[in-house]
Amino acid sequence: MLIHDSYFHHNRHHTSGISVHPPSWGHAEGYGVNTAKGGWSRIYNNLFDENRHAVTSGGTAGGYQAENNLILKGGGFHGSSFMKYIHVFDVHGKGDGGTGGDAGRNFLMKGNVFQYKRTNDIRIRGEPRDSATIEDNIFARSDYDAAISLETENHIIVRHNNIYNVDGFGKYAVCDFDGDGVDDLFQATGRTWWLSGQGTFPWRLLRVDRLPRDDLRFGYFDGDNRCDILAELPADSGQWFISSGGVTDIFAKKLGDFGHPLAQVYLGRFNPLERDHRPGVTRQTTDAFWRRDDGQWFVTPLKAPADGGPHVWKPVQSSSIPFQKLAFGDFNGDGVTDVLAIEEGHWSISASATGRWQPLNTGLSDPVGNLYIANVDSDDNIDDIFKLEKKFTPNRNDVRALDVTLIWWRSRNGIEPWKVWQRYTTTVLSPAEADSIPGAAAFVGRFGRKPGTGATMIVDQNRVGMFTANDGRLHWRSSFGY
Repeated sequence: MLIHDSYFHHNRHHTSGISVHPPSWGHAEGYGVNTAKGGWSRIYNNLFDENRHAVTSGGTAGGYQAENNLILKGGGFHGSSFMKYIHVFDVHGKGDGGTGGDAGRNFLMKGNVFQYKRTNDIRIRGEPRDSATIEDNIFARSDYDAAISLETENHIIVRHNNIYNVDGFGKYAVCDFDGDGVDDLFQATGRTWWLSGQGTFPWRLLRVDRLPRDDLRFGYFDGDNRCDILAELPADSGQWFISSGGVTDIFAKKLGDFGHPLAQVYLGRFNPLERDHRPGVTRQTTDAFWRRDDGQWFVTPLKAPADGGPHVWKPVQSSSIPFQKLAFGDFNGDGVTDVLAIEEGHWSISASATGRWQPLNTGLSDPVGNLYIANVDSDDNIDDIFKLEKKFTPNRNDVRALDVTLIWWRSRNGIEPWKVWQRYTTTVLSPAEADSIPGAAAFVGRFGRKPGTGATMIVDQNRVGMFTANDGRLHWRSSFGY
């Protein structure tokens, strides 16, 4: 049986038949994929969330091969007083309560990404008649013992290439991968790339690719309106490649030899001769910006040189401000990228990276590294500046709980004073994990209900996206949890 490219979610049922004398766990079904007597399944490229077990099998099963699946934080829910949460990949034995004895014939768990953290991810409760191999997976859990539980080590192989304590939840990119004029969310797990359409729909697989999020850059490089992914291979080589729309192999198209690592550049539109005043449109990413250690700035077109040689960097403006303290956006509406920094104690810009520092807002001086820059208006072509304020206070009625207040502030076009855009308040149990704090993941982009309009977004304590647009007056939620 082949089971692939599907979304299995909210198959959870509270445990029934629980007793204390004699002790009994009861039994609660609610599985994503269950391989039963004599069956064998290949389960690949699927999304799992809010199941009891995402994948399980009986002791008489032939087994299963689970590859390149993404298991979200919803887990593993058993619901009994004995065991509220439970592992997500399960192999039953034929013994009492599904533990001990034969446990099917053959199993392979490879290339899966487990963002679930409540308890073990994989539990093998008996002895496979042939073998069970666990290899090349990524676990958010801290180590081997936290992620994997084995009834026996006989016929079980756990490779050393599994990775632990890595969690990609909330570490998303914002870009329009399907060309509809509305931004999507993207995550690279280290094994696979996934897309949430318009940031509101469930994750779907883009491609199997091991390049992680931190090694990728995003833009519109190949002449269409679909976001592309850029990577440097090998690292620090200056050789840049693109995956068109995030679906083609990264080596399929070489962008060029740029001579500088991606970590030292910003990709945008820095040619003053290629202005575009149209509001709300998708613009091509045409240039790269690099700052030399002595403060000199350079730009180069991404288009291949006519002579086929390496890219030539042209000196533009210069500044003693470090690269990490620069930000970028279009603050005069000409469709060309400007440089933003704190100069003389307030926000200033260098237009197109060629002009001298000019005041943008003499009343604001928030560090630019903490800002969100995007245009949320449909009637202009100028980027706005946002910041997200987070306040945590003890709950008066429950010492375990925190009251969380999140405030989006907006400076329209970067020239107006801060104004509250949206306020969101909730109460959560004191989080043991940082990713359970509402607002730990926050974004601004073209998330509007119609192409070309923008919105802010936070991920709340239920892993649901909360969107706000239209000067803070329009609100909506994602259809499913991240």
